[in-house]
Amino acid sequence: MLNSCNLLLILVNGMHKPNTSTASISSSSDNECQQTKNNLIVNYIPPEMSELEFGRMFLAFGPVVSVKLVRDMRTNISLGYGFIKFKDQDDAEKAVQAMNGLKIGSKDIKVCLLNM
Repeated sequence: MLNSCNLLLILVNGMHKPNTSTASISSSSDNECQQTKNNLIVNYIPPEMSELEFGRMFLAFGPVVSVKLVRDMRTNISLGYGFIKFKDQDDAEKAVQAMNGLKIGSKDIKVCLLNM
Protein backbone atom coordinates (compact mmCIF):
# COMPACT_ATOMS: atom_id res chain seq x y z
CA MET A 1 0.00 0.00 0.00
CA LEU A 2 1.29 3.47 -0.88
CA ASN A 3 1.54 6.18 1.74
CA SER A 4 1.69 9.87 0.81
CA CYS A 5 5.51 9.94 0.78
CA ASN A 6 5.70 7.00 -1.62
CA LEU A 7 3.06 8.57 -3.86
CA LEU A 8 5.07 11.79 -3.98
CA LEU A 9 8.16 9.78 -4.91
CA ILE A 10 6.25 8.25 -7.81
CA LEU A 11 5.13 11.68 -9.00
CA VAL A 12 8.48 13.39 -8.57
CA ASN A 13 10.88 10.63 -9.55
CA GLY A 14 8.73 8.35 -11.69
CA MET A 15 9.50 5.44 -9.37
CA HIS A 16 7.11 2.74 -8.27
CA LYS A 17 9.26 1.69 -5.33
CA PRO A 18 11.44 4.08 -3.35
CA ASN A 19 15.11 3.48 -4.05
CA THR A 20 17.21 4.89 -1.24
CA SER A 21 20.21 5.38 -3.51
CA THR A 22 18.34 7.65 -5.95
CA ALA A 23 15.29 8.95 -4.08
CA SER A 24 15.46 12.70 -3.59
CA ILE A 25 12.75 12.76 -0.93
CA SER A 26 13.05 10.64 2.17
CA SER A 27 11.07 10.41 5.34
CA SER A 28 10.83 8.11 8.30
CA SER A 29 7.10 8.69 8.79
CA ASP A 30 3.99 10.08 7.12
CA ASN A 31 3.85 12.80 9.77
CA GLU A 32 7.34 14.03 8.91
CA CYS A 33 6.52 13.96 5.20
CA GLN A 34 3.39 16.04 5.75
CA GLN A 35 5.43 18.73 7.50
CA THR A 36 7.68 19.22 4.46
CA LYS A 37 6.89 22.59 2.88
CA ASN A 38 9.68 22.77 0.33
CA ASN A 39 7.95 20.97 -2.55
CA LEU A 40 6.19 22.94 -5.26
CA ILE A 41 3.73 21.95 -7.94
CA VAL A 42 3.78 24.08 -11.06
CA ASN A 43 0.84 24.07 -13.50
CA TYR A 44 0.32 25.48 -17.00
CA ILE A 45 3.90 24.92 -18.12
CA PRO A 46 4.18 25.52 -21.88
CA PRO A 47 4.48 22.19 -23.73
CA GLU A 48 7.65 23.24 -25.56
CA MET A 49 9.57 23.85 -22.30
CA SER A 50 12.28 21.30 -21.45
CA GLU A 51 12.89 19.92 -17.96
CA LEU A 52 16.23 21.75 -17.90
CA GLU A 53 14.59 25.09 -18.76
CA PHE A 54 11.86 24.42 -16.19
CA GLY A 55 14.39 23.76 -13.42
CA ARG A 56 16.57 26.74 -14.31
CA MET A 57 13.62 29.10 -13.77
CA PHE A 58 13.75 28.32 -10.05
CA LEU A 59 17.50 28.33 -9.36
CA ALA A 60 17.52 32.04 -8.48
CA PHE A 61 15.51 31.33 -5.32
CA GLY A 62 17.88 28.82 -3.73
CA PRO A 63 19.29 25.30 -3.99
CA VAL A 64 17.00 22.96 -5.90
CA VAL A 65 17.08 19.31 -4.83
CA SER A 66 14.98 17.84 -7.64
CA VAL A 67 13.03 18.79 -10.77
CA LYS A 68 10.40 16.73 -12.57
CA LEU A 69 8.49 17.80 -15.64
CA VAL A 70 5.67 15.27 -16.07
CA ARG A 71 5.36 13.72 -19.52
CA ASP A 72 3.02 11.23 -21.13
CA MET A 73 4.71 7.84 -20.83
CA ARG A 74 3.74 6.76 -24.34
CA THR A 75 4.28 9.96 -26.36
CA ASN A 76 6.81 11.77 -24.12
CA ILE A 77 4.78 14.98 -24.59
CA SER A 78 4.68 17.31 -21.60
CA LEU A 79 1.45 17.17 -19.61
CA GLY A 80 1.90 20.82 -18.59
CA TYR A 81 2.81 20.38 -14.95
CA GLY A 82 5.84 19.56 -12.86
CA PHE A 83 7.43 19.52 -9.45
CA ILE A 84 10.30 21.41 -7.87
CA LYS A 85 11.85 20.49 -4.53
CA PHE A 86 13.94 23.09 -2.76
CA LYS A 87 16.46 22.38 -0.03
CA ASP A 88 14.86 24.99 2.25
CA GLN A 89 11.27 25.95 2.94
CA ASP A 90 12.02 29.69 2.81
CA ASP A 91 13.36 29.35 -0.73
CA ALA A 92 10.24 27.47 -1.81
CA GLU A 93 8.02 30.18 -0.36
CA LYS A 94 10.04 32.91 -2.13
CA ALA A 95 9.63 31.04 -5.41
CA VAL A 96 5.85 30.81 -4.97
CA GLN A 97 5.60 34.54 -4.27
CA ALA A 98 7.74 35.51 -7.26
CA MET A 99 6.72 32.92 -9.85
CA ASN A 100 2.99 32.36 -9.34
CA GLY A 101 1.14 34.03 -12.21
CA LEU A 102 4.30 34.64 -14.26
CA LYS A 103 3.54 34.76 -17.98
CA ILE A 104 5.61 32.31 -20.01
CA GLY A 105 4.76 32.40 -23.67
CA SER A 106 0.98 32.37 -23.85
CA LYS A 107 0.51 30.83 -20.38
CA ASP A 108 0.39 32.17 -16.84
CA ILE A 109 2.00 29.51 -14.68
CA LYS A 110 0.50 28.56 -11.32
CA VAL A 111 3.03 27.80 -8.57
CA CYS A 112 1.88 26.40 -5.22
CA LEU A 113 3.32 24.62 -2.23
CA LEU A 114 2.51 20.93 -2.56
CA ASN A 115 0.09 20.01 0.22
CA MET A 116 0.09 16.40 1.27
